[in-house]
Amino acid sequence: MLKGTCLSAVYFALHPEEDVPAEALEIEDMQINLPKANNNGGALPGPTVLAYVTMAKTIRQQHARMAVDLGNEIGQPRLSELISHFLYDQLNPDSDLPGLEIPYTECPMFNERISIFYSAAATYYTPSDASGIGRMHREHLRATPLWWHTAPQFDCTFVNCDADVDGIHGLGIVRIYLFFSFKFWNMHYPCALVRWFRRTSDEPDEDTGMYIVCPETKNHSPVLSVIHLDTIVRAAHLIGVYGDKPVPRGLTEHQALDAFRFFYVNRFADHHTFETVF
Repeated sequence: MLKGTCLSAVYFALHPEEDVPAEALEIEDMQINLPKANNNGGALPGPTVLAYVTMAKTIRQQHARMAVDLGNEIGQPRLSELISHFLYDQLNPDSDLPGLEIPYTECPMFNERISIFYSAAATYYTPSDASGIGRMHREHLRATPLWWHTAPQFDCTFVNCDADVDGIHGLGIVRIYLFFSFKFWNMHYPCALVRWFRRTSDEPDEDTGMYIVCPETKNHSPVLSVIHLDTIVRAAHLIGVYGDKPVPRGLTEHQALDAFRFFYVNRFADHHTFETVF
């Protein structure tokens, strides 16, 4: 009996080593021998829901498993502190102050083992784009130190900040530095360590129609936080604001998010971005 679509049946016949479930519950982020363009998601059979994000299935075992050690390994020494602030938010949802404004000593102390992942999958309803039965589309979000043996890839995403506000004014834009999960008080938390961007204006650029953002800082330091995976909406495509100076000849796409000071939020990336985010 056919399981899935005709296309998926042929794919798995040609790639029997892949262990990807038909259900949209979890994904495999093995780097199989396929063209890069074919490993970034696409049309997905239903069921029809608004959106959800799932963590990759493969736990990356080569990294430190404790927060302090892992933070030092990836160059983010505040990781343990940021997890504690995150836990304050999770355990005190009615607090008048966000966890990042609560003194670290008043936040839950964290000393649990962490599981690290290199990707997650965002699945969302998009009837105007290439989609499967139920009008669902999936894209992969990467936070990997070495993608296709070439360079690091740390993707940008939209995250829900205020469900009562439509479009980009209810969304934040972040760059993901780490996907990870842990258990605390018998509760499982899938998370991401992110750096925040801020809009330079409440109105889009008058020449391009796109909003401009820049990396957010506080006291000359990047604004970082740990967020729940459920707050992620989908990928965000940022384009460097080039200005009037020549772009260095050797600049690659892997360096662009670190090379520019300001970025356009590309509203023309696809129909879903254009119709839903803006």
